[in-house]
Amino acid sequence: MTEQARSKEGELHWPAVRNDTDNSHLVREADTDAVSQRNTIANSSISNPSNPQTSRLSESERTGLLKTIWELSPDILAVKNTRGVYQMINPAFCEWFAVSEGDVVGKTDADLFPGNDGELFLRSDLEAIRLGEPMFCEETRRTAKGLRHYRVSRVPYCKPEGGVLGLLFCLRDITELKQTIARAEQAVESVKKHEQTLQQLIDSMPAGVMLLDSELRLLAWNKTYLTYFDPSLKWCVGARIQDVMPLAEESGIVQKLYRALKTGRPVRVREFKYEGLRKGTTYWRGVAVPLELSLETGSTAALAVMVVDVTREVMAREKYAQTAELARQREREIRELYEHEHSIAIQLQKSLLSHDLPDLRGFEITRRYQAASEGALVGGDFYDIFRISARKVGVVIGDVAGRGLNAAIYTAMTKHMLRAYALENSLPSLVLARLNDALISCTPVEVFVTLIYGVLDAEDGTFTYSNAGHELPVYYSARLSRACSLDLTGRALALLPGYNYSTHVVSFEPEDVLVLYTDGISDAGRGTNRLGREQIVSIVDSIGCHSGNDIANAIMQAALNFAGGHLADDAALLVIRALPRR
Repeated sequence: MTEQARSKEGELHWPAVRNDTDNSHLVREADTDAVSQRNTIANSSISNPSNPQTSRLSESERTGLLKTIWELSPDILAVKNTRGVYQMINPAFCEWFAVSEGDVVGKTDADLFPGNDGELFLRSDLEAIRLGEPMFCEETRRTAKGLRHYRVSRVPYCKPEGGVLGLLFCLRDITELKQTIARAEQAVESVKKHEQTLQQLIDSMPAGVMLLDSELRLLAWNKTYLTYFDPSLKWCVGARIQDVMPLAEESGIVQKLYRALKTGRPVRVREFKYEGLRKGTTYWRGVAVPLELSLETGSTAALAVMVVDVTREVMAREKYAQTAELARQREREIRELYEHEHSIAIQLQKSLLSHDLPDLRGFEITRRYQAASEGALVGGDFYDIFRISARKVGVVIGDVAGRGLNAAIYTAMTKHMLRAYALENSLPSLVLARLNDALISCTPVEVFVTLIYGVLDAEDGTFTYSNAGHELPVYYSARLSRACSLDLTGRALALLPGYNYSTHVVSFEPEDVLVLYTDGISDAGRGTNRLGREQIVSIVDSIGCHSGNDIANAIMQAALNFAGGHLADDAALLVIRALPRR
């Protein structure tokens, strides 16, 4: 180990870090010297025929070498003339921009890139050519892979006698380098209070670092290590690991370190306990990495040992173990409370569904209700059918926003207020206008209701309805043998006070069918693959004037198929069919 690698006190010395002009690179002085030496050797090997180690490369060998570098370089490379016109590009350029060489050669950046980008690139090229000096910059761009950082180099190449011939362009992705630098800067910032330690830490781990020889004797360490363990122990070059870590033998650490030396592979040192004078009982975890040191006397095996304080983690784990039963008990209580509320909401919702349908001469009404899959919160889907007069019944299907007990409560409010208003005056537009204002006054702002209310008249065979933002009904005409959707007549309830709804009338002929449903059916499915209104129209169109049961069963089965057998939301369905004349 050189004197530069170890201070007089035996502490690790990391070469000073310096920033370039844009503060974006960390460069070690030792690395810079090494690069300089390699460049000197490489240059002399190629260009100096007197070098005893190698002979001069022939022109063809140089050409082949340059061609190989050009074709295999992962960097994006291009050669341009003095007007910024592309003369040649490498395969990495073609792959990155998904172009062929013929698409690019003969053009400038202004021709290839839209908007201001191309003009800016071209101006930068021409500026580098004008100055005759290399230009370097960094750019950040958002790509399909996220935010990426690039190093852009523009290097003019000249005639031997002077004068610029053209420009070599290089684009390198330095995102990973930037990320590494950012992590290193964060690590340095986190340990500012240890001023002298800043020059000793090599990466972001707040770890104690110790260097041991093949006999587990100390070669070097950082000051962070002294903050971990007692400085009163014999911390000196040549001291045994057992002298500075009294429990190393008992806890099996020594055996693991020897194993790392023998196998040449890193060894993890699992949690071990340390009784110190400074911090009392602490817990540690570490790793020993074998390496080879080049000393003046030759190479020798060594170990880099890094340890981190995991006392908080161990204490937290023990505390969790002590309180685990309390957490499980709390979980059981919450589950029981949820199940109780869920049960109440289900019972309340069931009570909202009409069970005894009023008979209406000339019509059959088929109903279906499918609750969401087990474990899902109860929704606000409901239907209601009630008698208004001897020849008229009210038909309602709706969906209250929200889930759980609150949704069930607002559903009950909606159902019973609508019935009350309908029994006073059954005109749908008037009923929905009054219901809208009532819901606004007695529900929170986040609650709204989509709903269809209509009056089915058995005497004249009409269905007079208003649709407040609900799923569009599907009507099948037996005479035309065709199904279609009916219109919306207004916005959802409880959104805008004083809103007026219009009324539409459907005239039934024998075997005509009207299908009303909630979004639990039309939205059944996963992702973008949903049942949808068009599929419902298609189902009704294909079945036609068959019984209401056939239509209802087919629609419910289609919804289940799209949902994979388990509906994510409650689903309600009503099928009104005019019976054939006898």
